[in-house]
Amino acid sequence: MQAASKAYRIGVVDDHPCVIAGIRAALEYEEGFEFSGEARTAEQALALAESGTLDALVADLSLPGAAEGAWLPEAIARAPSLPVLAYTMHADTRILQRVFALGVTGYVLKSSEARHLIDALRLVLSGRRYIDPCLATQLLPCVNEGENDSEETEITRREEETLKLTAFGFSIKEIAGKLCVSPKSVETYKRRAAQKLSLQSRADIVRFAIDRGWLDIDRSPLSALDRKPNAWIADTSRTSASHRGRSIF
Repeated sequence: MQAASKAYRIGVVDDHPCVIAGIRAALEYEEGFEFSGEARTAEQALALAESGTLDALVADLSLPGAAEGAWLPEAIARAPSLPVLAYTMHADTRILQRVFALGVTGYVLKSSEARHLIDALRLVLSGRRYIDPCLATQLLPCVNEGENDSEETEITRREEETLKLTAFGFSIKEIAGKLCVSPKSVETYKRRAAQKLSLQSRADIVRFAIDRGWLDIDRSPLSALDRKPNAWIADTSRTSASHRGRSIF
């Protein structure tokens, strides 16, 4: 008799019951996931994180019971091996950079489709990082800075842009919209680049992107961020004394 496949235990942190219910429904619909707890306050979130009953945590960044964002560094400190996927309304690359510096391994916007949340969970559970496609597009100019045509490849700029967007998880149709070209042109760019670089699959493209530093925040120009955890909680150098300790959101 074949043993049942492992179901990953997912905890959800959010102060809105409807959000928790939506994530729970998405997890129960997908094979391989199990809803395993919820938290609506900072105190509950810390207890859930260090309970030892989870394989991953989907977490909003702002919760009642603490200064906005202040609970997250403490949760990561208490459960450093627990993958944390930020699920937030903040479409801000500066916040993304700071939470990644803290140890968060994924970042998904609440405005994205449910499939992005599921894809993100699969990636962080496999030990990889995930950036919401909407923010990934904003990061491309940063990745492009300082990059000249490489002697190791002869791909064109369009082919490179197509590979980057493919590695970030965009579909052919989505890439076409962002590059303002036809889906057929995108397929051509992707095929030519793959042939030149001997890439056989999307997995090969992702590995190539990681090797080039396109998907690695630590190796990209995004690493020019303040890596002190407390700097994410508050930017005291730009706020008055009465606002110190509050979120930078």
